Amino acid sequence: MGADVIYDQMFDFWTTIVLGIVVFTFFFILGMLDVKGHISAKIEQISVKYMSVYAKRNYEVQEKILRELKEIKSIMIKNEKN
Repeated sequence: MGADVIYDQMFDFWTTIVLGIVVFTFFFILGMLDVKGHISAKIEQISVKYMSVYAKRNYEVQEKILRELKEIKSIMIKNEKN
C-alpha cells in the first residue's frame, strides 16, 4: 500500500515536470515564430478581454455579498432590539 502512494506521487511529479517542459517548449517556439509581435499582441488582447469580464463578474459577486451581509446585519439588529 505504501509503495502505491509513493509511485503515485512520483508519477504526479514526473507528469508535472514533463507537462512543464512541453508548455515551455510550446511558448518558446511560439515566441521564436512571433518575430513581429502579432501573436503576442493577439494573446494580450484576448487575455485583457477575459480579465475584464472576470473582474466585472467578481465585482458583481462582491456587491451581491455585501448587500446580503447588510440585510443580515439589519435583521440581527432588529432581533437584538426585540
